[in-house]
Amino acid sequence: MAVVSAVVCVAAALGVAVSPGVGHAYVGDVIRYQVFSSVSDNWVMKYYDGNNRMKVFRHAHLPLRTTDGNYWGDATVVSDTSVQLKSVEFWSYGSFAACRVYVNGVMKAERRVNGRGASVTCWA
Repeated sequence: MAVVSAVVCVAAALGVAVSPGVGHAYVGDVIRYQVFSSVSDNWVMKYYDGNNRMKVFRHAHLPLRTTDGNYWGDATVVSDTSVQLKSVEFWSYGSFAACRVYVNGVMKAERRVNGRGASVTCWA
């Protein structure tokens, strides 16, 4: 954290713009987790909230349908910390699972797996 602050201060003194690296999230950033499955009722979805606490939802129900017939759901959090953890874990009862992580509307991670009892993890 001190290194990031020092870099920002030096950059400001030199008049240089600094942007966060890929996957970084800061206070106020919007993190969106999406998960997909071949079935609507699944085992568990875990993700970090805006305070870096792991949220666990057992018997995760995905209420929405994709155009290809799969199911999906999402969770959105607003970062309240200067170093935000961005990870989602998802276990499906079906044969397909996928996840995505977005930071401020930009996709930072995506993963898909096929197989009985598919499970997937995305981190950014």
